Amino acid sequence: MKAIQFKEQTVILAENQPEYTPLPVFINDSPEREMVSCFELSQEEMDVLIKSRQIWFTQLTFGNLFQPVHLQVQNPFATNQEQVRERPLSEYVPDEIFQRVHQAIGTASMCWESPEKAGVFQSTRASHIAYDLCARIGQWVQEEVKKQLSNQSNL
Repeated sequence: MKAIQFKEQTVILAENQPEYTPLPVFINDSPEREMVSCFELSQEEMDVLIKSRQIWFTQLTFGNLFQPVHLQVQNPFATNQEQVRERPLSEYVPDEIFQRVHQAIGTASMCWESPEKAGVFQSTRASHIAYDLCARIGQWVQEEVKKQLSNQSNL
């Protein structure tokens, strides 16, 4: 697997550090300082991924706190029409809300007086919570839209 350049990238990390592989990233200026990078898999890695359905993630923390991460297969910069995936959520939950809910859950995981004593962050459970919240938001919005349409037709 290798990091690849992409049009939205804003910087290349470790560009002049021979002990590391250069990493093209997009860094936004939000308070969370979200960083996005893109990786391309070799055919051999694709074969393993298809069989195992697993992705392993390693992060060097140098003794600092582990930061929330989000792995995904869809391009976070793509428009709805460009997305290669379909998620079984209501069309009433835009991708931006879906992403922001997941980011908020990850950010909230660090809201402890002593985060280092908080225990192990269960990212899968957090992702399910965020997904369920998005699904409920979608259901609620859909019900409200139906009510409004029903009220208009009764006029």
